[in-house]
Amino acid sequence: MPKLDLFRFMPFRLNRLAAEVSAALSSEYQQRYGLDIPEWRVLATLGFRNDACSAQYIAHCTRTHKSTISRAVTTLMKRQLVERVENADDRREFVLRMTRKGNALYEELIPRLLRKEQAILSCLSAPERKDFSRMLGKIEKQSRSGADRSRGRRKRGLLNRSTAATAAHSRRSPRSPQYAAIRDRRRCRPASADFSHRPTRPRRGSISPLRFMSLI
Repeated sequence: MPKLDLFRFMPFRLNRLAAEVSAALSSEYQQRYGLDIPEWRVLATLGFRNDACSAQYIAHCTRTHKSTISRAVTTLMKRQLVERVENADDRREFVLRMTRKGNALYEELIPRLLRKEQAILSCLSAPERKDFSRMLGKIEKQSRSGADRSRGRRKRGLLNRSTAATAAHSRRSPRSPQYAAIRDRRRCRPASADFSHRPTRPRRGSISPLRFMSLI
């Protein structure tokens, strides 16, 4: 059986590199500003947008679980860095935006992170950085298309199971033709086949009515 060399397996290398880069960046905003990685992802997503957005959008954009983003939003709201406002298009929904305090922190932090990015990519020349960015974009596009196909298959599977369950329920419904046919066959069954017309025998150990009268 062939063995898998993790240090040559590209998905493992990409995942490990992403973790190392994320840890390197977190040193900039965690020690100085007291932000963890999910909280920074919320601020980073709100910072590059011109309008407010939902927590669901942040979770999808950063590929972070929605419960993790929800906890990060709660912490940022307590620190008055983020606030909830009504959605102008749908008043039943609330969206997120940064406060003035959050904007000031974001503008102070961005130059530090850009300098950190330059330090990480300093081993590459300018053409290599362009090639790396282009190839990374192609991998991201391929990965997104595969994820979309996988979600489509899961949705079709759920739809098929739901359709089968609905059909099975309809067959058991009193209004269904299958149920009506079974009911009609039962109504047409001869009386001899109905066990309710047969005389019942006294249970073992019980006393018959005549025997009971003789004991009075």
